[in-house]
Amino acid sequence: MRRSPPASAMNPSDIVNITEIILWSCIGIGFTVIAARRKGSERLRVFILALAFLVFGLSDFIELQTGAWWRPIWLLFMKAACVAVFVLALRRHLLDNTRDRKPTTDAGEKHAKDPASDP
Repeated sequence: MRRSPPASAMNPSDIVNITEIILWSCIGIGFTVIAARRKGSERLRVFILALAFLVFGLSDFIELQTGAWWRPIWLLFMKAACVAVFVLALRRHLLDNTRDRKPTTDAGEKHAKDPASDP
């Protein structure tokens, strides 16, 4: 495994990886807090999403050590699994929001009565 150089000798890609480690970990912690406030199956879904973000941060730490996101091959699969969780969570979120929307009508709108329907 490649060792991280001292901060003064870091190249730009190492700095980006460290930034990503912090970003994904903070998002994962945030979703963990949100999961703790939810109930039932929603709690489990949000916790799985939180775990995926934390694992994605860990994968960036491993990438920092190995120097490549595809090496070793299991690292690539780890990242792909996290991305799959992100995509499925986004899909679920979008479906839930679409389902929750109800068609709105103007409250002041008067519907014309069809004269042919009167007895």
